[in-house]
Amino acid sequence: MSGGGGKSVIDEWIAHEEAEEEARKPKFKRNEQGYMRQVGLKYEFDCPECSANNPWDQGFNEGDEVTCHYCGQDLKVVAFETKRVKWKLL
Repeated sequence: MSGGGGKSVIDEWIAHEEAEEEARKPKFKRNEQGYMRQVGLKYEFDCPECSANNPWDQGFNEGDEVTCHYCGQDLKVVAFETKRVKWKLL
């Protein structure tokens, strides 16, 4: 290598791989009660069958399955919209 002081192709590739790995890690922030929550997950939902509000401590994302704590209906998260979730009854 020459003594140009620039990054080599390998150093740039390693930096790129490390940046991609960091971007894949889940991000966390504290909610208003002080609990750490993963950014991008939802932590409560209103059941489309009985309208009950259900806290969901683990958080859920698209493709996850949840069960209403009140009526027992199994649901699959089809898609997130800005403030609403689309459900599929199981």
